[in-house]
Amino acid sequence: MKGKKKNSAIIFALVILFSVIYGSIELTNAKSLKAKKISEYNENKMKIESLKGDISNLKETINESGSEEFIEKVARQEYKMVKPREVIYIDKEQKNNWH
Repeated sequence: MKGKKKNSAIIFALVILFSVIYGSIELTNAKSLKAKKISEYNENKMKIESLKGDISNLKETINESGSEEFIEKVARQEYKMVKPREVIYIDKEQKNNWH
């Protein structure tokens, strides 16, 4: 009877020890995963803020796109257009004369 109780106590102690070790490993993994998710969250939050700025800039561009100033700016910069009787001077020292 004493041997059976001793074996039961050893088995119980081993089960408790295994449970503590397993729990410690799982807790460490959970903490690591939590830190990773917090990092991803912060990165995504920064991306969202950046995209909000981009959206704001695009909305402003859309609102300005109907103005004569905007149309003239696009015509000059994108299509290299000039006004009638306008004289263009080119500086040969500059590499990009037409931005």
